[in-house]
Amino acid sequence: MQLALRGDVYLGTEQWMKRLRALGILAAIAQITASAGRSGTAHASAAQAPLVTAIVCARTPLTAAQLNADARLIQVRLTVGFGIARARVTPSSVRCLRVSVPGTPRAKKIAHAATQQGYIAVAASGTVSLAPGTHVRLACGRPGCAPGATAGKTRMHATPHPVLRVVLPGSVVARGTARIGFDSQGHPTVVYALTPLGSRLWCRYTRRHVSRFVAIVVDDRVLSDPLIASAICGTESQIAGLSSALQATRIVTYLNFGPLPIPLHPRLSGPPGGMPALTPV
Repeated sequence: MQLALRGDVYLGTEQWMKRLRALGILAAIAQITASAGRSGTAHASAAQAPLVTAIVCARTPLTAAQLNADARLIQVRLTVGFGIARARVTPSSVRCLRVSVPGTPRAKKIAHAATQQGYIAVAASGTVSLAPGTHVRLACGRPGCAPGATAGKTRMHATPHPVLRVVLPGSVVARGTARIGFDSQGHPTVVYALTPLGSRLWCRYTRRHVSRFVAIVVDDRVLSDPLIASAICGTESQIAGLSSALQATRIVTYLNFGPLPIPLHPRLSGPPGGMPALTPV
């Protein structure tokens, strides 16, 4: 067997192998082949990984259209927001959905995040900074500014949870503008744009409330409670102080795709009930 090394020089197979070995090419090929084998095995394992399944339900039976709307949004969150290609969302009953994601180490956290209502608002906490994770209730100056919100003002000493008045509802975030950034220490942040109305509201509020705290609230839990250092009148805002890239991805996903139309909760017990007729998710 003859192999061409250059146009006018021919080496036998054994000489060719010696030349490749001397140049270190065989070692490189071996490494590439081994790496490809490991990668192929990893992809095959991922493709064959068992699915982690969660059942989430509404408090009361829903129409097919209502359940389908939630199912479609959860599917988009999983595939686009979290990048889970094999995620599946299917009806389980007249008020429940079955959510299945590949069994990766983060599967349960991702499934949980994707099925939360995902409503985000900025609310006034006055002169008190609330710790992340604090359970609060939202209040509105006008009806319907936030899901489940009552009418009223901020009441930090209300029981059983502080009541915070919404100053920026989630509806004033420009959908599709949120993205992950990083601060000077390399910690993840979320950058997003406000609508023109949101920019005006935020500029006016921050100008009047310098040295006051505003809580960023996600599903009635405080994410962070920063101090207003000066008026903020640009179109972009930033959420800092996030604990992980997964948390940042969760917030970006909620901001870009909006909250679930109907809140769902993990099913603890009980029969699944009848199956509604839904269009494919």
